[in-house]
Amino acid sequence: MHDFIYRIGNFDKVNVFEAGNSPIVCFIKKGIVIENIQVDIFGGNHCIMEKIYASHSRLKDNNWGYLLSMNLKLLFKIADTPKKVKDDYVAENPFTVSEAYGVKEIIEDLDNRNSYNPKKYFKFVNTGTIDKYLTLWGRKKTTYLKNKYLFPVILKTAFLKKYPRRYKQMDATKILISGMRHFESVIDAESNIVAGKSTVILKGKNKSDYREILGILNSKLISFYIKESFSALGIDGGINFTASLVEGLPLPKLDKSSSKIIENFVSEILAITNDKNYLENASKQAKVQQYEHQIDELVYKLYGLTLEEIETIEK
Repeated sequence: MHDFIYRIGNFDKVNVFEAGNSPIVCFIKKGIVIENIQVDIFGGNHCIMEKIYASHSRLKDNNWGYLLSMNLKLLFKIADTPKKVKDDYVAENPFTVSEAYGVKEIIEDLDNRNSYNPKKYFKFVNTGTIDKYLTLWGRKKTTYLKNKYLFPVILKTAFLKKYPRRYKQMDATKILISGMRHFESVIDAESNIVAGKSTVILKGKNKSDYREILGILNSKLISFYIKESFSALGIDGGINFTASLVEGLPLPKLDKSSSKIIENFVSEILAITNDKNYLENASKQAKVQQYEHQIDELVYKLYGLTLEEIETIEK
């Protein structure tokens, strides 16, 4: 149906419904594919504040929801960067629904952190225990199919026997991305984590160092881009982060200097977040925020944003 949309009226700034819904009007010409879509953004006085034209080619991934953003021009600018995540990486979903129930049968809960042996076990995490730059394994209970675990693990021999194809997927360096709520990423540098069904796994095609992409994915710019592009079509603004969504994220062209700077900042962050008392130490958290701010500043520069555009993201 989106192929035949030729005009959209965005009344987000107009107080139409008491419930606070965002009213949208779509105009469709059935049977005729229109080259450009006209997006009319209305102000509180019911007059058209701005007209923006978007090519139908921008909707090839079936994400017409981002046309409903009030920051459409900024989204276009970010999206028009020369690369996508899929150019250098492959995003995968860990398990099918049936496999997810099978995983539950082989999850164990250790008595304490010291019982964990990386040669014997995989750690198990899901969306609820993935945070920016760290997993909450052993720090927060993992809920999986109504069961709760503090130190969830899976015997490597049992996992290999039950899921030989998935074993290869998990026994590798990878980025783990939360599947809903907040878009947050962490690196599994030691190849010892099994991620639950609701997550996304990202692997490099020809890359062995994941610090660069980790810094970009955890930046404010990417979080803003995802929220503005996809939340309009979600229930109550909720977003499910899928493999195709991740692969379609725009990436800037990085020179060696910029790449090295991001990698160094991420290394500093990981050194702090890996400390056992990080979540209880306000000064360490503040230091991480400083590094994150420096990464954000560089990312804004790489995407060529103006001060006004940066303020839009920051507010």
